[in-house]
Amino acid sequence: MTQKNNDFPLGIAGFSFSDLYNPLRLKDLHDEFWKFCAQTTPDALEGYKKLGSETLNSGQEGDILIAVGRVVGDFVARLFNVSGQAGKIKSETTQLYSVFRLKKEFLNTRVFKRFNEAPLDNLSFKGISEAVNQLMNQAPEVSSSDEEIKLSELVSFLLDCEATLKKSSLTPADNQKLMSICSHIPGQTLTEKLTQALKVIEDWAVQIYVDPIRRVAIQNWISYKRAGKLDFDHLVHTECVDAALAEKLAGPKEHLRFRDGFKLTDDRMSTKDVLREIDYCILCHPRQKDSCSKGFPEKTGGFKKNPLGIPLAGCPLDERISEMRSSSGQPAKGIPKGFFNPLNSNASQK
Repeated sequence: MTQKNNDFPLGIAGFSFSDLYNPLRLKDLHDEFWKFCAQTTPDALEGYKKLGSETLNSGQEGDILIAVGRVVGDFVARLFNVSGQAGKIKSETTQLYSVFRLKKEFLNTRVFKRFNEAPLDNLSFKGISEAVNQLMNQAPEVSSSDEEIKLSELVSFLLDCEATLKKSSLTPADNQKLMSICSHIPGQTLTEKLTQALKVIEDWAVQIYVDPIRRVAIQNWISYKRAGKLDFDHLVHTECVDAALAEKLAGPKEHLRFRDGFKLTDDRMSTKDVLREIDYCILCHPRQKDSCSKGFPEKTGGFKKNPLGIPLAGCPLDERISEMRSSSGQPAKGIPKGFFNPLNSNASQK
């Protein structure tokens, strides 16, 4: 089949798929992008023109690239007629933000520190579970059937109400919503009911984890997954499989995956798992503390070293990692960090 028979029009008027193989037409498409940028977000274009200026620090440069990245994402989606699909990805990603908030603002601060508690008996735990289920059933329905998302959205709303009530009053809509959720909870004031609601969810979050059997129900919840400590003396975990031959080692059995033919043994991560890894990254470029990219410099020169004596010099390609993290969940929006950035041509290898 010839290239001509494979050709089809793209979402930008006047361009076809075959133009993507033509350097001159790519230049035209590049010009078309900047016209699109000037029409939709002129501030992003003006900011991009300032790149390379000595008046900008790396954090400001990063913010400019992120702004242009938003335009690139919209333009590429339009180019390939996938704006609808791109919008769906963005919506699904945004829906998970409450899960990461659940971990950061609730589990990290109130729950994880209680994991040394003993499990309650089944009858007591049943009472706590029923109380949490009643709260969730009285909360407005969410678009997702995912139990982790449903709980995280409820907790996020309750935390917002808690923060607001400490300094002012709730809006009529939020007040009515909170009253509906907590209507069955005894208490003289709405604030008292809110405190009890958060406490029962906290108790449930602890008890569902501290019992190994109950924990199975949340084994795939990303909010409960925490980074493990790195043991530099045992970077590769092994087990002795033959007592008579001490040097005969194998990896942990729970990590063993049998290969079926030539298929991958890795099932790959789900979208939630990928975003969990991304969420672990701290947005540090605004403070110019992007150590993943720039390394950990010593005040006396050179770089700090890890316990193995390896200098922590950062990314060898000088990639803008914090900026890429800022674009997570935005289809194609990581492109400008390496493709459009005149200060960092090596990053296009990412």
